[in-house]
Amino acid sequence: MNINDKVEKIFSYLLSIKNMNQKTIRNINEYEKVYWEKELQDISGCTFNIDDNKDYWLSIDERAEKLYNQFQKTYLQLEKNSEDLEIIWSNGLLSWEKEDKKIIHPIFTTKMEIKFDSKKKRFTLKPYNNQTNVELEFLNEYLEVNLDSLLKIRNKAKDMALDVRNIKIASKIFEELAMLLNSYTKDVYIDELSSDSDILTKTNIQFYNAPCIILRKVDTRLWNMELNDVLSQVRAGYHIPKTVEALVSEEEITQDDQTFNEWKEVGEDVLFPLPANEEQMEITKKLSENFGIVIQGPPGTGKSHSIANLICHLLAHGKRVLVTSQTDRALRVLSNKIPEEVRALCISILGNDTKSLEELDESVRKITESLSMDTKELRKEIKLLKYKHNNCVESQKRLYKELKCIDDRENEKIEYAGQKYTLMYMAKWVKDNEVNHSWIVDNLDFNKEKLLTSEEFKRLVTLSSVITKQQIDEIDNINKYIAILPREEELCDDIEELIKLGQQKHIYEDDIKDLNSVSSIDYGNRRLLKLVDDAIEKFEGFDNSWLGNVMKSYYSNSEQQGLWQQLAHKGNEYIKEISKLKQELNNHKLELPSIIDINTFKNDFGIIAKTINEKGKLGGLFKILHGNLKYIFEGCKVDYECINTSEQIIVVDLYIKLQLVERELKNIWNNTVKEYGGKLIDDTNLNYVSEIVDDIKKIYEIINWDKTFKNNIINFLPDKNLNGKNSTSDSYWYDKETYVHLKNEFESLKHINRYNKLNLKMEEIKTTFNNDGSLGKLQHAINIRSLKGVQAIYIEIRELMQIAHNALELKKLCYKLKMCCPLLLENIINDEDKTIEDLESLSFEKAWTWRKWNDYLQKLEEVDIEVLEKDIAREKGKEKQIIRDLVSKRSWFNQIERTTEAQKRSLFTWMEAIKRIGKGTGTQAVKYRKIAQKEMDNCKDVIPVWIMPINRVMENLKLTDNLFDVIIVDESSQSDISAITVLMRAKKAIIVGDEKQISPEAIGKDHVIVETLISTYLEDIPHAEWFDLKTSLYNTALRVFPSRLLLKEHFRCVPEIIGFSNELCYSNEIIPLRRIEEKEKVGPFIVTSKVIGGYKDKTKAINVLEAEKIVAQILECCSNERYKGMSMGVISLLGDVQAELILSMLVDKLGMEEILKRRLICGDAYSFQGDERDVMFLSMVIANNAKFAALTKDSDIRRFNVAASRARNQMWLFHSVDLEDLNDKCVRYALLKYCIDENEPKGEIKSEKHLLLNDFEENIGRHIKENGYKITPKVKVGKYIIDFVVETDLSIPSSDDFYKKIAVKCIGMTGDEDYDWKKQYEMQMCLERVGWEFYKIRASEFYRNPTLVMEKLIKKLRN
Repeated sequence: MNINDKVEKIFSYLLSIKNMNQKTIRNINEYEKVYWEKELQDISGCTFNIDDNKDYWLSIDERAEKLYNQFQKTYLQLEKNSEDLEIIWSNGLLSWEKEDKKIIHPIFTTKMEIKFDSKKKRFTLKPYNNQTNVELEFLNEYLEVNLDSLLKIRNKAKDMALDVRNIKIASKIFEELAMLLNSYTKDVYIDELSSDSDILTKTNIQFYNAPCIILRKVDTRLWNMELNDVLSQVRAGYHIPKTVEALVSEEEITQDDQTFNEWKEVGEDVLFPLPANEEQMEITKKLSENFGIVIQGPPGTGKSHSIANLICHLLAHGKRVLVTSQTDRALRVLSNKIPEEVRALCISILGNDTKSLEELDESVRKITESLSMDTKELRKEIKLLKYKHNNCVESQKRLYKELKCIDDRENEKIEYAGQKYTLMYMAKWVKDNEVNHSWIVDNLDFNKEKLLTSEEFKRLVTLSSVITKQQIDEIDNINKYIAILPREEELCDDIEELIKLGQQKHIYEDDIKDLNSVSSIDYGNRRLLKLVDDAIEKFEGFDNSWLGNVMKSYYSNSEQQGLWQQLAHKGNEYIKEISKLKQELNNHKLELPSIIDINTFKNDFGIIAKTINEKGKLGGLFKILHGNLKYIFEGCKVDYECINTSEQIIVVDLYIKLQLVERELKNIWNNTVKEYGGKLIDDTNLNYVSEIVDDIKKIYEIINWDKTFKNNIINFLPDKNLNGKNSTSDSYWYDKETYVHLKNEFESLKHINRYNKLNLKMEEIKTTFNNDGSLGKLQHAINIRSLKGVQAIYIEIRELMQIAHNALELKKLCYKLKMCCPLLLENIINDEDKTIEDLESLSFEKAWTWRKWNDYLQKLEEVDIEVLEKDIAREKGKEKQIIRDLVSKRSWFNQIERTTEAQKRSLFTWMEAIKRIGKGTGTQAVKYRKIAQKEMDNCKDVIPVWIMPINRVMENLKLTDNLFDVIIVDESSQSDISAITVLMRAKKAIIVGDEKQISPEAIGKDHVIVETLISTYLEDIPHAEWFDLKTSLYNTALRVFPSRLLLKEHFRCVPEIIGFSNELCYSNEIIPLRRIEEKEKVGPFIVTSKVIGGYKDKTKAINVLEAEKIVAQILECCSNERYKGMSMGVISLLGDVQAELILSMLVDKLGMEEILKRRLICGDAYSFQGDERDVMFLSMVIANNAKFAALTKDSDIRRFNVAASRARNQMWLFHSVDLEDLNDKCVRYALLKYCIDENEPKGEIKSEKHLLLNDFEENIGRHIKENGYKITPKVKVGKYIIDFVVETDLSIPSSDDFYKKIAVKCIGMTGDEDYDWKKQYEMQMCLERVGWEFYKIRASEFYRNPTLVMEKLIKKLRN
């Protein structure tokens, strides 16, 4: 079975239920009251209006005494139960006798509204909406043709939009209807009727022009139409919302991703223009995540306030909303809570009040006018508002963070010197030690490190007393340059050397007179000096050998240069050849004859070599023929073998070549050096080669002298520095004396330079330190080159340095102190105020702690909590205004974007038609009324928010595919299961109610028949047993909806009044937050009044004496100035008859004007559910003269819960029985006992005596009392406890009737380890919303300066 089939079963079941025991009234006389126009015309004070410019049809004043009294009662009945009663103007009276039953019933009706003018004391009847209804349902039973034919006649009649006072134009309708019912006669319509007695019932239908006014109960006709319409839609495949699907499905109903994404922003971006608590804010999140949520709202927990916020929030997110309720009582409050800027988008249709229609007209007009707004401009404004809102939120976060930081510091422990201290302890200690330890004058940062120990500080003071400031300055000055002052020995050595060099300076200057541009000579260059030294060394070597002659000859005679160059070259060549030959011969063992001439040997060996090379060997014949060569082939061996091979020939040839080359080398060498005295080489000198090599090297040194010495030295002497007499001679550079002279010149230059450098050094030394004190004397001694002076100054410095270790220690200690306490150091050094002696006996440690703690506390005091909280309040106020503007702009933007062109045309047409209708009685009124009705049907979807009771929803908002996004059902515990029809009109639902308040009772319904219908229709429906008429819509939603929220904060009653309901039904979970000022109190919050002699009527549920006493008390209260402007109500705790009796008495004794001014309603508890009054009067009714049963059922408890939770300021309970007369299980007993216990006058402020005060609180309390204010500690407000409530003591004459009350919050109490800042601030915000004003006292601030804290509090109390 699909979902639609199951839903169809439910609505078929509901239709059957609604028709149970339902009697269709067919005789007009069965209605509550009928007033015939003909009869009213003859009554004085009863005036029918014929002026088209007036909007009422009938007026009744006091002259029509009886009628006037009846209308008083009717008016008050409608005020109390407008959803159950209606007053209509009817005509077209059908008279017919059918099947022995008389039918007398009008077919044309117009709903009317009663107005009362308290000044003129006149009632007027005016049409509610100027619409004429056609009622034909009472004929359904007798219709023998298709129902559609009857509907056609109904629609035709409705289209005529006739005025029920003038039905002549409807004659054709009467004829068609008579024909349809097969009862037509010629004179079917009678235009004139003298009285109701002239109405005759015949077997043929007769229609009369018989206008009359009817007061009747609202029957089930509307429900039949609604349920039949729903069924036809469901059968046609109407898409079932998930809220209804959940009723018939056993599977979990979840949102799809598209819906989740569509609603995500709704849950995150909360736009509540009115104050809200966490539970109320949570609603948006739950709604975005679920298809339906249930909100349990116990009495006075701000349900209407929450709904107003939700409406604005949803409007701003572009959602359409329907708000409904079983009655219009709760809805009446709602409209006024909606901000003015978007109120035009929220249409309220409540009761039979034409004001609703006027508001509808005004809303449509505003919407129509607003359609011309520039959406681009709106989008810009919305973007700017979002930016402002984000900034505002961030600003609040920052301020909250600062505030939290302050509060946290007070409740946390501060670590100092390895220990942890509370700010309260620190403030106490600072206050107690101010006299002894406040002598440090510097400001100290709390985290500043203490650089001195107490011992070091005492040492500093001691040293300061023995070392003068001048000594400190002198040592300070020396210490500045001590690192760069020259050592005494070094300085004295330099001065002594400088004196000696000065004495030899003229000699040095004479030595360098032959040098030009001495400044350009690099005389100190190591390479230059080495060249000169090497040259002198070479000359000294030449001077001791024949090479000296070669040197002179070489550079004196150019022809000799080629000789020596050739010798050196040839000698090297020969030596290379000899070396090569020896290296080859070293590879062989050569044995030769000992004495032999090399030339002979060469020739003889040539013969042998030729023979071996030609023949390969020496034959025997050769040896015979050449016997003279026997010394060779027998005496000469190579590698131990006689000569016989070509390889051996080569080795011997190498030997011969070596001998010849050595001979040539010896000859050329000896021939050349012999003339210059060189050593000659003979054959006995085996090491001659190495000697020749050494001499050739020296010859090369002579050959390369210019290159090696002269040229390089000249390169070091640019610009022709040499100016001597021989400097231009050819032999100048080849004379030893030249180089010796150069060396002397360079040495003199070096001494002169040293002299200059020492002078410069002396000047530089003087510039490295100042000329103060000893250092100034040292400069003078250096200036005059006084060794003794310098030594004397150094003795003086040493004497200062003997005390320098103390001075340096003092310096370090002073530096440490200066880093943290420069002002204190200045006082000590200058010894101002003669403090040094005292300081030695004081504790630096404690003084340091005192100053740091004091400065830290003062810094904390710079941040004013009140300023922060004012800033937060200002930002929150700004945020609310921004949200209000944002809601307005976004709502109107969404409205313009959503409105189609067709809807715009319909709006303009409707508005123009309304203008032309005027008072509704003009000649063209019928025409334009038809146009307006048609266009309004087209425009209904344009209105984003509708607020109306369920019966108005069924009348005005038929089921369409264009569902509302959300339906909100308030006081849903009053509605039975049939109210699910309204859920069919929206995608999501918010069900608001309370299972502890009045629920449906199914009075008059046969439970057996109900169970039979359940088994017949709901066999396949899960939990079908809960579809009985005793189960409310609230409980049904609670069963199938996925999410539930509980509103706990109570804003209506003072705690003493709501306390009964809180204990009885809510396990004290309700948090009463309402405050009432002392001067606003009208007396005790709860008053019990025992009616002596009170008795209950034996046939009726009335207690006359109780009623009289209640009326007398009401009269007394109304005359009491303290009750000025307060609304009132009366509840009978036993039926409604007692309430009617009291009302009739009040009408007589109090008068209608006062009753209306006080909004005074008398009824049972049901009459007040969803409503409230300032003062309530409860009548228990029962008395000991008549038996009464104990009230112990849940329904009884719910009734008493509602009754006892309506009063805001005061509740009276009138009773004719005592506690001992009641069963202690009876709810009457619970109420009476509670009221008696609370009967004694008590202040609003109750102290939790069992909560002990700590020292901090005791001190605060004592200071406040000393200032003449009344103080109550540990005041419980709801679930919250206020540390102190301070208020003006009105018993003191000087109070001058001025009253102020402030909640004092103590921050930083010892032992507050479980301190939760978030919870504490939530408490403050919550209580501030209901009017409490807070003043915070920080422990640190109080103990540091209690007088200042008290002054601030008193200033706040006097403001």
